[in-house]
This record gives sequence, C-alpha cells and structure tokens, in this order.
Amino acid sequence: MAHFLGDALKEFKKVRALPDGSLDFDSFPEFAKKRAKRPIMERGIHIHTEATPRPKKNETDPDEYEIGTYVYPKMHQVGEIEEPVRDLGATITMLVVAVQQLLARIEELEKK
Repeated sequence: MAHFLGDALKEFKKVRALPDGSLDFDSFPEFAKKRAKRPIMERGIHIHTEATPRPKKNETDPDEYEIGTYVYPKMHQVGEIEEPVRDLGATITMLVVAVQQLLARIEELEKK
C-alpha cells in the first residue's frame, strides 16, 4: 500500500453525503478507490433423488427401498463483474495523513 502524498484535507472536503445520510462513493478521492470482482449469482433448482432402504421385518424379507425426490433452491455462479469499491486501507492511510496535516496547522497556530 502506497503512502498518500498530497493535501488529504482538500481531498476529504470533496466527499459529499447522499440524501439518506450515507457517503457518496463517487465523491471519494481516487486514491481511496479500487476495483474488485464479485460473482454474479443466479437462483436455480437442484433435484436430488435418494433411495433409502426400508427396515426389514425379518431376515427373509426382500430388500426394499423407498425412493425420495427432494427439490430445493440452489444458487450458482453464472458470471463475474468488476465494480468500484472503497479501499479501506487507502482510506485509513489518507485519514492518518489528514490528522498529521491538522496537527501541523494546530502547532502553527499555537506558535502565534
């Protein structure tokens, strides 16, 4: 992970909030973004047939089986998509730099 070089405070000033109160990802600094792959899943049906031996009443009974068919939903991957995501490591790096920049400003003000 690279160390952020630049004005972190200026970059974080550009971050906006959406009407629902969440952060607008598109307004994040480019340094704090990356691309990640995620699977595209689709719901399907899986059919499983199973033969279960019936209990014998005595040793001379013939072998009998009960056939059971089970149908249940199953998710399976049909593809992959690459999408932009937040890079939390890069965001933390930028926040550390922003705190350092704020501390430098405070120390300058305290000297006056």
